[in-house]
Amino acid sequence: VQRPGGGAPLRFEVPPRGFWQVNDGGTDLLVRLVADGVALGLASGRGNELPVAAHGAGREAGREEERRPVEEAPRRLALVDLYCGSGLFGVSLAATTSFASVLGLELGAEAVAAAEANAAANGVGALCRFEAADLAFSGRPPAGLAAALAPGGVDLAVVVDPPRAGLSGAMRGALRRSTCSVLVYVSCDAQTLGRDLAALCGAEGAGTAFRLARATPVDLTP
Repeated sequence: VQRPGGGAPLRFEVPPRGFWQVNDGGTDLLVRLVADGVALGLASGRGNELPVAAHGAGREAGREEERRPVEEAPRRLALVDLYCGSGLFGVSLAATTSFASVLGLELGAEAVAAAEANAAANGVGALCRFEAADLAFSGRPPAGLAAALAPGGVDLAVVVDPPRAGLSGAMRGALRRSTCSVLVYVSCDAQTLGRDLAALCGAEGAGTAFRLARATPVDLTP
């Protein structure tokens, strides 16, 4: 898999019963789109307008150039990769060295073990942690997930790549109540994606609504 931002390709091993995109070009494109989406979302912040540069418009000249830049303390960034499988997105984004920590959650222990091995094989084992969790919960979120979605002192990005059934209502509620600045949703079913986006971005529901900034279709047919 092509490393986001360039560099040596990343290598992944997938268990026999694990899921993987067999279209190599489509997989590379997905990883690049997810990495770009996370970066764009962190630059704009949850619920805010996109940065002017993202729209291709120019900034005001003159005054802007006269101002001295204000140095800010580096922000600590954390990534939570839900339905992480064998670690495709978590490991790939960890390889950009942009994140202080990466946590991947998946239902199957076999996939979790593969994700851990892939992180170590690609030199990001120290940054990544992968755990088994029930992501199809219907009541309160598992303790590990609840803690991951409300970390202190960091800017949080969340990537979700659920099966065709999409997110449960409880998971949608947990994401709305989370402190994450950006949510990137990778979907393989347009119908459940539309349902989930309506719940995540709508006015109804507890927590803060997300704002849809971008939707990009990807042809994964080999």
